[in-house]
Amino acid sequence: GNSDKLEVLSPSGQPKEIDVPAVIKEMGKHDGYYVKQRLNKFEACCGCWEGRNKYDVLVGSSRYFYAEEKTGCCCRQIQNTLPDCAPFEVHIDHLGSFGMGTDKGALTMKKDCSCTCCCINRPVVEMFDKAGNKIGSIRDPCPLCPTNMTFDIRDHKDEFLLHAESGCCQWGMCCPFPCGPCKTVEFPLKDVDKNEGVMIKKMKGFFKMFCCSWCFEDVENYKIECKNVGKGMNDANKARTRALLVGLAVFTDFRYFSNTGDEDAAAAE
Repeated sequence: GNSDKLEVLSPSGQPKEIDVPAVIKEMGKHDGYYVKQRLNKFEACCGCWEGRNKYDVLVGSSRYFYAEEKTGCCCRQIQNTLPDCAPFEVHIDHLGSFGMGTDKGALTMKKDCSCTCCCINRPVVEMFDKAGNKIGSIRDPCPLCPTNMTFDIRDHKDEFLLHAESGCCQWGMCCPFPCGPCKTVEFPLKDVDKNEGVMIKKMKGFFKMFCCSWCFEDVENYKIECKNVGKGMNDANKARTRALLVGLAVFTDFRYFSNTGDEDAAAAE
């Protein structure tokens, strides 16, 4: 297909081609990302209030994107008790090469409230551009082993692109600790029959997790290595896939790891 055009689903559900949005085109240029959640020290101390999650998305040491949760206050509190069913909405701003705000709400991730039970009606988050066109989606299927964290990354038609899976027996899951193999959980990114990349979740470890979380600026950190992701695709579809990988890090954090979002009103401008 035309590498300058991206096929999407319009708000009415009809497929159409659009010019590749600048934010997605930018995401297609880079081979790796670092997604870092901001700390809400009040939430880290009291543990009973669910603040807005906020994330900086970096390429190397430069901040290119900023993601902020827009979920309402009442719905945020449900995330602690009914994480499978709770809705959430996250807006992703395109900051550009110099970290200056250029395009607010360039992408939106949205999960609707759902009645989820075991393998029935599994959680799905969809990604939209600024005009409300559907770019793709990420589904959390029901794994055979409950401790196995799995995700299916899909295009605008919900057709398979990549699969991410943690497996059941990583040291970082069984014994999180800030050293050696215990400090990370790896999610290999696979297509039909081969590895194409990896998402690495950096664990906080026992000290940060249970004792003094409020002393540290970082909370949940994800490293995405996607150099080989999208080989064989045109530039537009490769960029779509990489944008969804950034969404995968955010979705993984919402689904499986403790949220200590930054409730500070100061945004990354």
